Amino acid sequence: MTTPQITSLLIAVLGVALAGYGVWAFRRASASSAWPMVTGKITACRLHEDHSEDADDKWNVEVEYEYDVGGHTFTSNQVAFGKDTFTVSGHAALRVADQYPLHSPIPVYHHPADPSRAVLEPGETKYAMGVLGIGGIMALLGLGYAFL
Repeated sequence: MTTPQITSLLIAVLGVALAGYGVWAFRRASASSAWPMVTGKITACRLHEDHSEDADDKWNVEVEYEYDVGGHTFTSNQVAFGKDTFTVSGHAALRVADQYPLHSPIPVYHHPADPSRAVLEPGETKYAMGVLGIGGIMALLGLGYAFL
């Protein structure tokens, strides 16, 4: 087996692993649509300017919230699966922050068996679909190049 074939097979294996993670993340996100809902409240909504070299007027928006389940108070910053912060332009950051005003009530969806796992936006996410798609493409390309 040649070095390019070995490299292609390694890319395919990484692609399969990434696609497997994407399937797991997608199933987990899908299951959250059936989770029980409680009313929580926003405890923080912070905007931080992104100072990385490729960030042109980019801001990170972090949302924190608390909620009660069974007499216990939990806190989280998980908005949706794969999204605990938003990285957006300056004007969009203000719109995101307006969605989560401090101390406002908010629906929180929590895992029925583990209430410490919660999201504000249940269901499938672009993140899970993207990981699945990229992993699948890597696997197909790696296998294609390995056996040409």
